[in-house]
Amino acid sequence: MPLGKTYRQVLDASPDQVELVLDIPSFAGGENTVGQDQELKSNEARVIENWDSDSLGGMIRSKGFTSIATGGATYSTAPDGMLHHYEGTSTRDYVVIGGDLARINGSSITQTDATKFTSGTLTCGLSAGNRAWFTNSTNNLKYTTIAGSVTIPTSVPPSARERIYYHKSRLIAEGGGVTLYGSRAGTGNWHASADTWSASGDAWSIDLPDLTQGCVPGFPSGGQITVFTKFGAYAITGMPNVAQNFILGSHGCSQPYSIQLGSEGVYLFSLYPTLGVFLWDGSTWINLTVNETWVSTVSLTNRCFGVYSENKYRFLYNDNTSGQTYPNKCRIYDAKWGRWMDRTINSSVGDNFGIPMLRTKVGNELYVASSRNDVIYQMEDTS
Repeated sequence: MPLGKTYRQVLDASPDQVELVLDIPSFAGGENTVGQDQELKSNEARVIENWDSDSLGGMIRSKGFTSIATGGATYSTAPDGMLHHYEGTSTRDYVVIGGDLARINGSSITQTDATKFTSGTLTCGLSAGNRAWFTNSTNNLKYTTIAGSVTIPTSVPPSARERIYYHKSRLIAEGGGVTLYGSRAGTGNWHASADTWSASGDAWSIDLPDLTQGCVPGFPSGGQITVFTKFGAYAITGMPNVAQNFILGSHGCSQPYSIQLGSEGVYLFSLYPTLGVFLWDGSTWINLTVNETWVSTVSLTNRCFGVYSENKYRFLYNDNTSGQTYPNKCRIYDAKWGRWMDRTINSSVGDNFGIPMLRTKVGNELYVASSRNDVIYQMEDTS
């Protein structure tokens, strides 16, 4: 660099267009190390682990995670479901574990109803109509309240569905088949009617060309339900006289629990027609993993989960090169800066993360269940 010249002056004076590539040595830190995180040996760079971007080129240490509750009853399996439920101003955090319905009770997991669900079966929960609803592939729709016990409604969908949603005063059920079901419109007390899921009572159903793989009610327009199959997406409109329309240029979903609606649009993991994590903003399908080699290591036969909060999409998955069968990786896409980060779990903890739960009524706290033990963690807390 000539004396008295700045980098900008040299670049501006160049007769040819200059492409500047800035290679920033990265850091290893977070929970894994305590001292000397930012000291680099000569000509050495490190992987960005447990650091978050706070500005262009600036990083801060990621927040940690703390054990919130452990197995108060005699459990030996990892949780199959979690739900943050609220009734007015009251909240309760439920856990489906070992076939039982339990709750996070202070620092322990306390059983509320025994053997209500099939152990080992992924269970979807929904807080709607002052009731906590649960469903899975073998246990058709059930509900409970904070003061009550698990109850089977008078009427349930004709076939057990894997996932449940709430849209336009209706319950929407899908997964494990080609049929999407919509209940009668109501205030949440659907159990009181014997024809809740009967077309004679303004309920509806529609068959898609392939198995459904998750849906997003109310996106991209309020009256629409976007339903995914493995090979594409469909717009469902016109309740109760519903119709389906294939969304041209759409991508399918290969991991239903990866689907998350964020401020930027819908995030999902896709295999067809292109492998990757995609963001659909309602008009454009954006591949967020074009230059990410890790996406090819996502196991398609093990559980994957997505969770979104504060402009960050977190993708928890099993690395098929690791020799393990449970979620053992967490990748975070920061929409503010358009980059991925890798969260490494403290080896002294000895657990790996599984089902996430966002406590929307309690400061947006993020809880994540261990995928191996009966432990619930608060992720990204300030400890």
